[in-house]
Amino acid sequence: MRSELWPFRPAPFADESLTSWIARLAHGHGLRPAGFLEIIQPACPDFAALDWTADAELLAVLATRTDVPRPAIASLALRLDPDPNLRDLLHHNWQGPTLQYCAACLAEGVPYFRRCWRLACVRVCPQHQARLRDTCPHCGSMPRLEDLPPSTRSLGLCQNCGHALGIDPSGREPALESAFLRKLIDVQQRIARHLT
Repeated sequence: MRSELWPFRPAPFADESLTSWIARLAHGHGLRPAGFLEIIQPACPDFAALDWTADAELLAVLATRTDVPRPAIASLALRLDPDPNLRDLLHHNWQGPTLQYCAACLAEGVPYFRRCWRLACVRVCPQHQARLRDTCPHCGSMPRLEDLPPSTRSLGLCQNCGHALGIDPSGREPALESAFLRKLIDVQQRIARHLT
């Protein structure tokens, strides 16, 4: 039903995480992602966990309001079984599951978070051969898409200090030995294919 479509409906990137796409939708409507989620589905669980807990009701609302096919939206979520032990496959730091990112990827084009960056086994960006980060290089806070103010209109900024996550003050990580790096990236990608 075309009359129900939201005015801002960016197409999701094929490798984008669900929370990243929802955050871009929210910013396009002038809202914080957590506030946007409260409006579209008040009983929805924790925003940060949507990449593995999104339910059929939320996917249906998103599909109806964006005109993006529901299977395309469902493909943005991780394919983790309900078994809570599988959550150990998510990247964690001392505060629990957290986002990782490649600074070089966020500095190119439209910044968005990749689905595979949520996984503990993915530690290196295959495109830039750089180590993934899980904190802001400027203030040390974890990226939290749900708290990113809409005025930034960019997922590539720290919600705490506003620093561009695509800028790495320490410079590029030293390159790993190429044969090892190729093997590491191959293993990462094989595991990630089963979960993303």
